[in-house]
Parts: sequence; structure tokens; C-alpha cells
Amino acid sequence: MKRRTLLTAITLAPLASAVGTAHADGTGATATRAATADGDADWDTLGNLLSGYAGHWTSPPATTDPDRLTNKMTDGALLGNGELGVVVGGDRNTLRLYLGKNDFWTSPGADGAHPIALGGLTLRKVSGSDGGTAYEMTQDILNAEVRTELTVNSVPVRTHTFVADSADIVVTEVSTTGTAEVRLALDAWTKSGASQYPAKSGTEGSTLWAERSTESASSSQWVSRMGLATKVIGASVSTGTNSTGTSIAVFTLKPGETVTIVSAVEGGRGVTDHVSRAVATANAVTAASAADLSTKHRHWWKQYWLKSYVRVYDPSLEKYYYGSQYLLGSSSRRGSTGPGLWGPWGTTDTPEWNGGYFLNYNALAPYYGAFSSNRIDIAEPMIQAVLDYRSTGTANIARVQTTPGGAVNSRLSQVFKESVPASTRGYLYPVSIGPQGASGEWTFWNQPTNASYAAVPMVDKYEYAPDTGFLKDTLYPYLLELANFWEDYTGPKEADGKYHFMGAAYEQDWAKDDALGLAAIRYVLTRTLKYSEQLGADASRRDKWKDILSSLPDFPTVSYNGKTVYNRDYTNTDFSTIVGRTICNLEFIHPFGHLDLESSEIQRRTAIDTLDAIDSWNQGNNLAKSYGVAARVGYPAASLQARLKSLIDSKMRSNLSVEQEGGGLESVAATNAINAMLMQSINGTIRLFPNYPAGQKAHFSRLRSPGGFLISADYDGSSVSNVSLTADNAGGPVTVLNPWPGRTMKVTDAAGAAVGTSQNNDRYTFTTTAGGTYMLSS
Repeated sequence: MKRRTLLTAITLAPLASAVGTAHADGTGATATRAATADGDADWDTLGNLLSGYAGHWTSPPATTDPDRLTNKMTDGALLGNGELGVVVGGDRNTLRLYLGKNDFWTSPGADGAHPIALGGLTLRKVSGSDGGTAYEMTQDILNAEVRTELTVNSVPVRTHTFVADSADIVVTEVSTTGTAEVRLALDAWTKSGASQYPAKSGTEGSTLWAERSTESASSSQWVSRMGLATKVIGASVSTGTNSTGTSIAVFTLKPGETVTIVSAVEGGRGVTDHVSRAVATANAVTAASAADLSTKHRHWWKQYWLKSYVRVYDPSLEKYYYGSQYLLGSSSRRGSTGPGLWGPWGTTDTPEWNGGYFLNYNALAPYYGAFSSNRIDIAEPMIQAVLDYRSTGTANIARVQTTPGGAVNSRLSQVFKESVPASTRGYLYPVSIGPQGASGEWTFWNQPTNASYAAVPMVDKYEYAPDTGFLKDTLYPYLLELANFWEDYTGPKEADGKYHFMGAAYEQDWAKDDALGLAAIRYVLTRTLKYSEQLGADASRRDKWKDILSSLPDFPTVSYNGKTVYNRDYTNTDFSTIVGRTICNLEFIHPFGHLDLESSEIQRRTAIDTLDAIDSWNQGNNLAKSYGVAARVGYPAASLQARLKSLIDSKMRSNLSVEQEGGGLESVAATNAINAMLMQSINGTIRLFPNYPAGQKAHFSRLRSPGGFLISADYDGSSVSNVSLTADNAGGPVTVLNPWPGRTMKVTDAAGAAVGTSQNNDRYTFTTTAGGTYMLSS
């Protein structure tokens, strides 16, 4: 993990609002050659669009009240730079910023590692009454800023907060529109009250500090420590501490004056100089450098938004889409630690389900739409966590044998233990892991599929942005270990000439040939075989992989209410037992990709009938699942959009997250469904608007397809136009399904010269050059 400096700067006056000066920290997403040329022309459009999709409150968010903190997803305003998260809230007379770090995790104990809360800042009255009830807060996703209006001692106070991107810095402007000055107290605190996580505070000159650490028992594999230091610039202050672990600065805010409060957080795993580093970092910041961060911050988000954008001309769907892109860009970036279930916005020490990286979909789902949205690097922290777990994943096979097994529905059942003997090769990942090789929970729930599920973002990274070095050095070796595992786990063929196994599509099942296991085995071996051939490696093993692939059972089906539907496994034949539940029986379609628009009509009809029969559109895990599956099997597009819109309208909160029973950050995953309605690449052929409602307008710019092509197109409800394709790769052939059936598709390059094509029915193939842009027309 990249070591980063975290600063928090609070500026009490208007900041510079200029946008533009580039900085060297990178944008956290893969740069594309098309972004600058095409993107600047789109900025005005995006500015107007995103300005209308802000989160808005007229009363304080409930779970930012210190007495009502949640162990799930907060309803406060959300900010972040991929490592540091800030929850903004408080009450009508107080501003509270809760600070969280993606890398502040406990050492793995009996129940695994988990993130804990860090602390925060409170801006409040010094004394007097809390007269005045005016309140308003806006989460501006265009500029990634939160603005609040509250009242302190009857004085109207406005605040304006953002988290910087070139460094870990939070900047909050505070000004008064009144004519009277107001005395303000700033509290810098780390969460206290849990003796196993020591916290204390103090002052060094005029600088406040507070610190917190994870437990340091003899059994701890590591201790993580964080220090928060705060100073006030531009005002005379008096400082002190209280008995609750809080450092306090008191100052006067006068109309028209600027005061800057800078807070720095330093620390991490094994760090011991966290407080002194935090103090030094805070003291090095000036008001001028804080203002410069505004320019760099807006530039970062401009580049992020310009990676791609879509229009479906429905306010609910677009607000969800861009809100989700905002939450993902705020919570995960290259070089940082990956976010757990609740992102970097945990406010308690007991996050639900330990807040870990759940590999049976939850922690992976946020990235389903990242690749097609042309924001590939957003998935890097999750990929790194999976890779960091490899040695632990190997050791788990032996550890399972020395751990007592329990009942079938236990975390580690005896039957599961016996299915993974010590001789088994490869990786065995639990349901939940943490960063840096930690286990989130020592739980398997009879699912041997977790390491295979975790391969999905790695495969997507390579497929959407081909990189032979990554394939050879990272992806293929990982898949090879998974192939080893499945060879051993499936064992020899049985009397019927098939390979069989036991597993669980749904946690705690123990069933024959479950749909999730079949999906994982096919996914791993298909890709291992493909990449083996591509790299010229392990030729002697290919016959075995081909034999397993050709000798697995079909995905299980049963009859339900007179229709054939896809079932969970071959043991549990009563489909009614999964009606209304999460669609684990259909994950073989997405994200594993074993059924698509080019599959047979019978298969697609069975998938559509299954979606209707299981009727789980509003179930708490299925925003991440049902809609992406439906878009890929040709579910009636108007109905699909209506179902998604209905869920969003009923469950979206002011911070633009969608309330779900499962993990919090996973609610962003349906961006992939919207992208898939607009564009899909199936078996190497790009399809435009493959499952989009007739009669409804749409546009997309720079969506990314596998192979590394960036596509833009318009749809007026009946015909496609303005199609462009850019090769954001080394160049080579690309195939497009003709969006003008019955007419000839023509291709021209950026200079307007005709480009030769070959044709196979309505599939047109032409050769691209690296960075080349091409126009498609009829």
C-alpha cells in the first residue's frame, strides 16, 4: 500500500474556485488518449448535468448524531479520496466531520480483522443558546464538495468541505452572512470509550493532537496507529483538552475574515511516530497551500468525470448512475487500501459483518461497472487485496485440517473440511478477507468458490485493458493455482462420465453441482486454457482442462409453475425455497458470463422466466445482481428500466447511496446494468444499444469494451448515429455488429479516409492503429 499523508484543512472564508492547473498526483484512473481531445468538449454538458444531481438535506442526517451512529451505511454526506473518507453531518447548530481510513484495521483475532473508526472534528458554539433552526446541506458531486448552512448562537454560518486528491487533505470553508462575530470551538478527537483501542489527546504549542490505535495484545499480528493533529491559521486561539480524549481550540470568526484550520492524520500499520508526524504535517500547511488544493481537487474530479458519461434522459436513473460513480471514485483509488463493505465511512468500531471484503460478491460488486465506465484503476485496491492474500490462501488448506469442523450450517463444516484434504493444491479463500493478507472472518459457509470469484476483477482488468506483462506475471499464475484447486476438488470422473462436486450456491447449503460452483469452475478453466494458449504455457495440461469443461453437468434447472427455471443445484429441487432470495442461482450469467445475448433463445427465455419466478428485484442483495443479469439476457428493456427506477426511487438516500440489506458500497453496482443496456461486447463483437427501450433517447461517450476500445454513440429512439471508436490499446482488429441492419456500415478514420472492412453477415471487422479514432456510419 502506498503510504500517504492525510491532512484536514478547514478554511473559514470563500476558496478560489478556479478549475484547471494540472498536478502530478494522477487521476486514479487509466489515462486514455481520447480523454483530452473529446472530453473538454463535453465538460459544459457534464457541468450542467451533474450540478442537477446533488444530494440535498433540509434536516440533519440522523446517523451523524453521536447517539445514533450506525454500523452500516451512514446517511450523512460523503466525501473521500480513496483512502480517507469523511462523513459530514451534525445538527442544526453543529458541524461534525467523521474521519475514517480504509487502512485502519485491527489485527486478525478469533473473529478476523475489521476496520475501526478513527475520529473527527466538531465545529460548535463555545457557550450561549442555540437559537435558530435554519439548516441545509448539499452534496455537490460535480466538484465533490459538501456545503452546509447552520446557525451558531443565532449567527448564520455557512461551511464548504472537500477532500483533496493530491494529498490526504480535507478543506472546509466557513463564513458568516451575518453582521455579528461568533465564538467557535473546534474539537479534534479520536473515538474513545473502547479500552482495547487506546485513545488520548494533547496539545503542542497551539497545535491540537489526538491519537488512537488498534489492540496491542501479545496475540496481535500487528498494531495500527493513527494520529490527528490540528492547528488554526489566521486567528488567535486558546487551546486545551478535556477528559474524553478531545483537544479543543477556541477562536472568533468575524464577518469577512478568513480562518484556516488544518488537521493532519498520519499513521498506519507498525507506525510509532504517528503523532509527531501528524503535528509536523499540520504545521507545514499554509492558507495559500490549502487554497491551491481546491484547484487541484477540481481538476482531479474533472478528469474523473470526463473518463466517460452516459445519458438515458431519466432523472432517477441518471442521479443513481452519477451518484454511484461519485461514491466509487471517493472510496477506491490506485495506491490506496481498498474499501470494506461500508467504504471509508464507518463511524463505529463494530461494522456489520465485520466490514470486510466479502468475496462471494459484496466486495467485488462495486467494480462491476468500473471497467465499462473506463475507470479501470478504481479496482486496483481490491485486486491488490486479493493478491496479498495468496500465501494465506495456500496456508488455509492446511489450517482447515487442524481446525475442528462443525455442523453443515457452521462456519467451517466437517463435510467441507473433508472435501479439501491437505493434499489439495491452489488457493482456499474464506468468504471474507481483509487487507494485507488478513482474514476478515474465518468463515467458509461451504463455498470453495471465493478465490475464483475474486478473480473476476483481475480478469476484467486484463480483458478491458490488455497488458501482456500483467497477464504473464500476475493473472495467469493466479488462475493456474485456481485450476490446480479445481482439478483436485472435482476429483476423477464418476460413473456417468461427469465430474461432480459438493458446494453451496447459497451460504450454508451443501449440495451437488451447485450453480455457483459450476460457474466458477467453467470461468477459471476457460480462461486458464485461453491464456495458456496465448502465452504458449502449460500445453501438457490443456487436455485435462478441456476434459473437465466438456464433462461438467449443465447448469441445473427445474420446473416451477409450468416453466423451466434455473435452479440453485442438483440436490435442492424445490424452487419455491429460493423465491424472493438473492439470485445466487443466476450469477453464472453475470459476473461469470456463461449466458448472453448470443446464447440460444431457449437459454435466454429460461433466464428471463427465472428472474420473474424468483421475483427478487427489490431483495436487499440484488441491486448488484438482478439488473446486470437481466440486461445480458435480453429482459424486456422498458420493464427492466422501470423496475430499476422503482427501486431507486424508493431506496435512494440523500447521499445518493441506495439502502440495501447487504453491503453498503455494493449499491453502486447497477451502473454496470445501465452500461450493458447501452453497449455490450459479446464473444468479441461490440453491440450498440443491445437492450435499450425503443422510443427512448440515449447517449454515451467513451464507454470501454473488452479489448480496450472506447465507444461513443447516440440513439434517438429508433436509429443510431454519431458512432465513434477509439483504440485505447496497441491497435488491431475490432468487430462491430452493424447498428443499421439492412444497410452497409462504413468506417472512416480521423482524417475522413475510408477504412477497409470485412463482413460476416452483420458483423463488420476492421483494423485499428494504436490511439486511432474511427467514425462508423451507414
